[in-house]
Amino acid sequence: MGDLDRAELDDAQVVRASLTDPGAFAALFDRHAGSVHRYVAKRVGHVDAEDLVGETFATAFRSRPRFDLDRPDARPWLFGIAANLVHRHWRTEGRRRRREGAAPEAVDIGDPAEEASSTVFFQGQAGPIARALGRLDAAHLDVLLLVAGPGFTYEEVAVALDIAVGTVRSRLSRARRLLREQLGASGPYPGDHQVDGAAVGRAAVGRNGGVSMSTELEQVRQFMAGGEPTPDEPPAARAALEEAIAGEGAGSAAEAAAPAVSTRSGPRSSGARRTVRWSAVAAAAQLAHLADVAQPAPVLQPGEWSTYRMEGVVDAHVYTVGKVATPNAEATIPLSVGVWSNATGGTCTSQTFGTATFAAPVNAQAWHAIGLIDAPTGQPATGCVGGEEATWSDSPAVIDVAALTHDPTLLASQLQSGTTGIQSLDQAAGGDEADVAGFVRLTVLLVGPTTGRWSGFGQEMLRTMSLLSGVIGLGERTAHSGRSGPAFTVGEQVTLDPRTGAVAYRWKGPTVIFDGSTGALLEASNFDIPLLQSADQDFVGGPTAPVYTQGVGYGVTTEWMDPVGVPGVVAATSLPGWIADFHIIEAVTLPDTPSWALPAVINPYLGNGNEDASDDGVPTPSQETDDITIIGTQAQVDTVVAALTDSGHFARVTVKL
Repeated sequence: MGDLDRAELDDAQVVRASLTDPGAFAALFDRHAGSVHRYVAKRVGHVDAEDLVGETFATAFRSRPRFDLDRPDARPWLFGIAANLVHRHWRTEGRRRRREGAAPEAVDIGDPAEEASSTVFFQGQAGPIARALGRLDAAHLDVLLLVAGPGFTYEEVAVALDIAVGTVRSRLSRARRLLREQLGASGPYPGDHQVDGAAVGRAAVGRNGGVSMSTELEQVRQFMAGGEPTPDEPPAARAALEEAIAGEGAGSAAEAAAPAVSTRSGPRSSGARRTVRWSAVAAAAQLAHLADVAQPAPVLQPGEWSTYRMEGVVDAHVYTVGKVATPNAEATIPLSVGVWSNATGGTCTSQTFGTATFAAPVNAQAWHAIGLIDAPTGQPATGCVGGEEATWSDSPAVIDVAALTHDPTLLASQLQSGTTGIQSLDQAAGGDEADVAGFVRLTVLLVGPTTGRWSGFGQEMLRTMSLLSGVIGLGERTAHSGRSGPAFTVGEQVTLDPRTGAVAYRWKGPTVIFDGSTGALLEASNFDIPLLQSADQDFVGGPTAPVYTQGVGYGVTTEWMDPVGVPGVVAATSLPGWIADFHIIEAVTLPDTPSWALPAVINPYLGNGNEDASDDGVPTPSQETDDITIIGTQAQVDTVVAALTDSGHFARVTVKL
């Protein structure tokens, strides 16, 4: 196929042609490498951007048989791959720096240490918009930058991130609200409306009828378009794609020749990584036995709530403040978590951090010097999710598991490949080998907090763990609670210095301990849970603290977490008082109800903590689901339910919480 012929094809036709003529795929690089490079460079810096762009196109080439040929534009697909690689880059780099201690000279604006996403990268840059972006979590940042950067529509962002269109709208709405707060914008929030590349910078009519110039989005667009120029055809990235094209069909043979060494490219200077395994002590048989003896959880009746509590200790480490490394700013912090769930899919959590303690005076001095305090503020941090909103993963504090497969074999495969469909879970352990990643993700599910659990959830998780490859039995271990039982882990990962071959650092995966007679979890240690990503504000001393004004890179890792007692079932009258005031109403529209008709019904009840999050196309393409949060009395909830029902716009109105 000649260059002229390729120019006349749309992206889907190019991909189709490349299935029989691999070299044809280079046309996608010619068209889109420049825009992908600009996006990646703004998220990781120019030093690492070209490698990630090359990996983006190489990954796309290898996965092209799965491309949806009904989509003529490949950009959402390519940017989605790039976004996933960006997340993996920062998680891998953050873990490496945390284990190594991050030498000061190794940390700069283009190479910060950050555990869960690249948000801290923006905090280290000059200008209010960069610092404001640095306050957003990964899920909201992804959506915002794809709308304001390449100018994607809601539908294109949904394809890129593999999420629902309604989730895109919800996340963008919240991201804009948070961004306006960080920028100190005045005036009413303009509300939810479709915003894409064409709408940024011009007036847009909001859902509430108001008009907004989308100022914050225009600032983000200018930020993404500015800075150091990037090449349209980065040569190293092209070389990576050409290598993938030339090597098609030889990958599996090369992989078989060295199965223990990861050949995946990672952050610069990270060295080669090798997985070390010990002999398994009948781990699969032990776990299968635990699944057999585990008891199903009681089925909740209307008005009943399941409840459990966990206590543990976490390690908090601040790597950088602005451009300055802070290797000694680390503390040990006790943590208590309470979880309450009902039969309608509502889950509430209470998270309480204790007073920070320090291994040495130098750690306390470094902690205080950057504006952190010992006793956290705003404790406990409480919140609830329920209804369709719980599936959107906007807040990582609670993981909705209702849609997980009940087939342990399939779930084991999805956990190892990161394809469960739960974004916060699939992004955990990014960059780890499949064996390790699957075990880490299953540990997160066991600890929670989760919503949507079924009666046999614990049994199925144990059976799934028995099917994971690489799980190692450690024999009997004792938890911090003093209770003992069989323990399991995965292989140790060792990073070698690429120059000397010496061990640069070691990383050990999580360890879990179970009750040998009931299969109940006794302890999980050495892992990260999404809940802890909200810890950054709790220890900030005030608005003038350097960690607040200059941006911060930090990580929070669980030393250990033990369930306290056994899960119980309580009546609604026994719930904490703050839960009684928190309500979620789920309203599903009748088919083809016009969206413009809904604000007149819903908006009068919003404000003062009450808010509406909507999801288009759920449960069917012609319907919309609104989850309305009401902070107030039951009488106020009854008033809202009556108004929604009487409007005639809704097929179903349900109080989830």
